[in-house]
Amino acid sequence: MIKLSEKDVNQLMSKGITEEKVLDQINTFKEGIPYVCLEKPAIIGDGILKFTEKEEKQLVEEYHRARERFKILKFVPASGAAS
Repeated sequence: MIKLSEKDVNQLMSKGITEEKVLDQINTFKEGIPYVCLEKPAIIGDGILKFTEKEEKQLVEEYHRARERFKILKFVPASGAAS
């Protein structure tokens, strides 16, 4: 069983992370994550959308209009599986 120090717990609390959440994540690393067996790749027309240049321009314009209403985050997969 892992015991976090008081300093660790305080740092987690300052970031809004519970001790339970960290211990669950550590347990996930110990147990491992099951291998995923993919059925097929996503391709255009089957899981992937392809936009015309006009549609792409409209979507970019819509993004620029809407972005002030939202907090935008960037997601970068850390597993390396997407590279």
